[in-house]
Amino acid sequence: RAWVRMSDGELPATKKIKLPSGWAGLSFEVRGQRAVITEVPKACFSSQRFEGSAGGQVEGVESGDVIAQINGDTPTRLAERISTAGDAHCACKGHKPGTMDKFAATPCLSCDFMRRKQ
Repeated sequence: RAWVRMSDGELPATKKIKLPSGWAGLSFEVRGQRAVITEVPKACFSSQRFEGSAGGQVEGVESGDVIAQINGDTPTRLAERISTAGDAHCACKGHKPGTMDKFAATPCLSCDFMRRKQ
């Protein structure tokens, strides 16, 4: 995974961040052609006292960072691949991408992605 940290007046620095095993993802929003991190969830905590000092689940990533690549694809290219029938990243099997709704007996991750992207 590659992330780009944008800083005032400087060229962006690129760094690779590996997400922890079994971890689903970061919160981000698309702004134009860029995917910008909006939140890095905090590590789990067992008391309110610990909550204030809990660090982010992914070290080295901060809100405002720009996602440059995800497993070698730009965010835009990955979104295309998730939505393209026959691509290795498309979960649609036996149906056209985007046709399964969220109440389907067997939900489809690609169809869910496409619905949320709209």
